[in-house]
Amino acid sequence: KTQVVEEEHKSVPKRSEAEETNTVTFLLEDMDEDVTTAKLLEEEILRRWPRLVSQAKTNVLTKHLVVKYYRTGGDLCCENATVRDIYHFLLNDMAYEEVVVLDSLMKERDEFRASQRREADKMYRKLKISCIFSIPIFILDMILPMVSMEVHEALLERPVFAQRPHLNWLGLVLLFLSIPVQFYVGKFFYKSAWVAFKHKRSNMSTLIAVGTTTAWVYGFIAVLFGFLSTAKDFPMKGGEQFFETATTIITIVWLGKWLQARAKGKTCEAIAKMMDLQESNAELLTIDQSGDVVGDAQLVSTELIIVGDIIKVRRGQRIPLDGYTSFEFFFFFFF
Repeated sequence: KTQVVEEEHKSVPKRSEAEETNTVTFLLEDMDEDVTTAKLLEEEILRRWPRLVSQAKTNVLTKHLVVKYYRTGGDLCCENATVRDIYHFLLNDMAYEEVVVLDSLMKERDEFRASQRREADKMYRKLKISCIFSIPIFILDMILPMVSMEVHEALLERPVFAQRPHLNWLGLVLLFLSIPVQFYVGKFFYKSAWVAFKHKRSNMSTLIAVGTTTAWVYGFIAVLFGFLSTAKDFPMKGGEQFFETATTIITIVWLGKWLQARAKGKTCEAIAKMMDLQESNAELLTIDQSGDVVGDAQLVSTELIIVGDIIKVRRGQRIPLDGYTSFEFFFFFFF
């Protein structure tokens, strides 16, 4: 069955480049910044809809997916395919939590600004949670032995239960403090690593997920064996946990991601302010067959200007669109 589908895809005739196309832009809030994952998304869309999609491009910085599709639609392997199928594919198959469809330049800028603020705020909240739990872990397991070895040894040697001599208070406290950092803040790395794994690839999130999980699981096994063991000569003695390693790595990496998102947000805000300087309206002129201007200029949105229109630009006014000057009038010919 798979072979038949692949043969059908290979036999799909190409659409004419002269056919009219539309462009739709998706804003993927939780898109991974890994370029490899973005390329896999482009290839998957082109593979699924070879006769509907003309081009698919992703931008990991703006988290945009731009899809150019034929207005007539249709697909040999999926009848009546539309751009809505791509939207459902992003939500269901690719498991993006929020997919926003941008349909105008103004809305795109507003959504982009809002998404940058939401991303930075979300990362900052998770960073605070990570610091709240990981800093005490680091102090108890790394700073405390250098400050007061007696207190540290007391926490290691004092069992929670008399029947469980190797289940000490320090290991138990570190275990519970590390859970929010490992599985709430670190959820991003697990999700990104799983998407890459499904496509038989690896990325930076794979390295972080594997390394921190290994350290956390080792500490969990040490605490678990301490709970199950009643023998005093148990080989895994208290203190042999690496919870501080896992939580510190996640916190430091997340701090870097937050700083990156903050810097990117400021840069994008400056670019968006420059884009706001662009004129949103233009004075459209109506020209008859003899080349004379008919009536007064009409103030219309630049979204309604098409190729071949002639617009009027007054002295000192910003030019709203690309074009060139036309004949002896100081008009602007949009191309």
